[in-house]
Amino acid sequence: MTGDMAREGFEGSVSSRCWWFTPYDDGWDGCGERLAADAELVEIIAMERALPAGEAEALRAVVEGPVNRACPCGHYLFPEPYLELLDAIGRGEPPQFLTTCWAVESGRKSRLADYCMCLDGWLQGAPAGQVGASLGVSSHSRVDWPRVATGLWEVLGEPTEIKRLLVEWLLHEARVGLCNTYWPGEGPPRWCSGLYLGEVRERPPLDGAPTMSATWVVEGTDPALDRVVGRLKEILPDWQRFAQAIDEWWLCAPKAFRFMERYLWCAGAEAWTVTVPWRPVAGPEVPGFLMCGDTHALAEGAPRIWKDLLGSLRAWWRGGASSTSMSCEVSKRLGRWTESKAWLVRLLHHKLALLAETNPPLGRLVGMCGFGGGLPEGVQHSHGGTPRPPGS
Repeated sequence: MTGDMAREGFEGSVSSRCWWFTPYDDGWDGCGERLAADAELVEIIAMERALPAGEAEALRAVVEGPVNRACPCGHYLFPEPYLELLDAIGRGEPPQFLTTCWAVESGRKSRLADYCMCLDGWLQGAPAGQVGASLGVSSHSRVDWPRVATGLWEVLGEPTEIKRLLVEWLLHEARVGLCNTYWPGEGPPRWCSGLYLGEVRERPPLDGAPTMSATWVVEGTDPALDRVVGRLKEILPDWQRFAQAIDEWWLCAPKAFRFMERYLWCAGAEAWTVTVPWRPVAGPEVPGFLMCGDTHALAEGAPRIWKDLLGSLRAWWRGGASSTSMSCEVSKRLGRWTESKAWLVRLLHHKLALLAETNPPLGRLVGMCGFGGGLPEGVQHSHGGTPRPPGS
């Protein structure tokens, strides 16, 4: 297939089934002009059509599952969620569990539960020393909890109605996050047992992640939270900034706890005073009073890792060889080069590049601007080249 792509060519391909969380997820009706002009996708579909009969269809579950559900916003376990996709391509089948949205290990959830306990102590008027000492006994995290509690009490200051409501809002969001995230082997939901946080529904598993938890707390269905937000609308002019911060918060995000620090800093000031990606403000740098630096250590090196990953994927599908550690890891996970794997890797490369270009949370993590910000220097789309086995 050469030139612009026709609707039938796209919709009849397996390659059309993996664009969740990208502009292409709207299908031909929503973005046909952009799809037709995507020269890289045209070539990917040509690769698919050149495979032996039935081969691409046999790999549909890999495309509709892990490739489609590639983590769209980044993840605190970066880059492992993206490397897991290579395992699926190498095996030719989806994994039993996919590290993507809402996948969070118990240790990270325990850390959040500890922060929630600290905030509960502040709301109840307990002394910082007492709360810090209690967490020092009960927490499994290696954190100086007396120092954290002291710092938090200093940041929040004396309780006021606005501060209390803002902390209650964050606590509710954090506890919903505890309930709605999952990890294999975790068993029945145990987080926040006995607390009503809103309506609980059954939910179907994500494609490619059949072991995701079976229940879901529906946000916005807790009357107590409605009263909190309703009151803040009445008394806090900046309430919408805090609402946007709440909407932007996910426990699976790389800097989830750093984001909590910023929110709490602003709660102490009763106004949004710090820079976030969606609202630049000339304000002070927020100190690390939650001592959470160990929870996002890899985020600082993400741009380099992402560049190496995309470069290694591009080299692999084209049959190139490299001795870099990332290239070796890619090759190990993918196994023997085949034409069908080359097609899938090229498809995945294009999907990941498009995610980072058009989805700001991932774009910021990996050093791309998001929404048309382009690729970082030294990283290209795959554009062109004939795939061949390494060494041929």
